[in-house]
Amino acid sequence: MALLARFVPLRDFIGCNEWSTPSDVPSAAMRHFSDPELSIYVVPSAADLSRLIAAFALAHPKQLQSSDLIYVDDTLVDLSNVYVVTTEGLVPDPVVRQWHREWLQLDDHGRRAIAFAFGCHGTCRRVPLAEVRRCVIAAHDGNFYEPNRLSPGVAADLAKVLRSRP
Repeated sequence: MALLARFVPLRDFIGCNEWSTPSDVPSAAMRHFSDPELSIYVVPSAADLSRLIAAFALAHPKQLQSSDLIYVDDTLVDLSNVYVVTTEGLVPDPVVRQWHREWLQLDDHGRRAIAFAFGCHGTCRRVPLAEVRRCVIAAHDGNFYEPNRLSPGVAADLAKVLRSRP
């Protein structure tokens, strides 16, 4: 089972378990699904989420920080009317870059259905900084990223994390 993942503020998905139809999706959550093009990562398995977390953390323009992640089983999202294009993601991990997809030509109904699937059937969770650090250490130890793709701030944070590890 693959997972469809996005990094979005969890505050916009509070109460998502109370949505009964796609029309119940509040505007705060729809903000993250409002464009006719949607950037999604298709993660091969739950075991690969830590690699995705590291890739996103290392792609940050300034520093390592906590983030909010929402993901859903790919079988729970109807993609029958979605034009899907594989494009390279903007992350320093070459494998994770290949997981990136652009969903194109989404109409309002399709965007609401996708937001509903993520909110009602997905997992929303905060990834604390301590977990982000563990993930980037694992990415470093596994040579999962290209150092020349890190911003100076993230490279400095990573160096501090690596020096302070046990």
